[in-house]
Amino acid sequence: MRDLAILAVLFLAPITDAAAQDQPPPPEPSQRSGFIFGFGVGVALEMGDEDYSVQNGPAVAVDLKLGHTVSRSLELFFEHRAHFKGNEYIDIDIQSTGITGLGAAYMFSPLRLNGLVGLAWTARWDCGYSWDYRLALGFGAGLGYEFAPRWIVSLDISYGIMQYRSPFTIAATVNFLSF
Repeated sequence: MRDLAILAVLFLAPITDAAAQDQPPPPEPSQRSGFIFGFGVGVALEMGDEDYSVQNGPAVAVDLKLGHTVSRSLELFFEHRAHFKGNEYIDIDIQSTGITGLGAAYMFSPLRLNGLVGLAWTARWDCGYSWDYRLALGFGAGLGYEFAPRWIVSLDISYGIMQYRSPFTIAATVNFLSF
């Protein structure tokens, strides 16, 4: 029985080694192509006029990207950035700011620059009974560093041009992109 096991190992070893060599390596940053799905989480600092709903201070940052790679260096995508926080006032449960729109990123491996133009918003939910929001034109820009394949740490700014409040947010996030 022992001899049979040794023969089986000797027979199967070259076959499994050849099968392992036939598998392609993971894509290099320069080989990116196709559909993009990305998400990230991090922290944000909200700044601006306190007359409306969103107070200055820290918040939780989340973002979502859906798009396509145009070339090895250029990505076009739909992006949704949101920043959530509680409020120190008793009558407001949750408040948020964000920007949703079309963006582009250009890779200088491992660095990447990105920009975003879309709809900026601020919103607040008061004790579950009502909610109020403002919408306006918004802009975003960012700088990222790919520290591992598909993993990017990013520093982004967002700005909305609103009549009563122009929110300005700085966010640091860790993002994962699938290709």
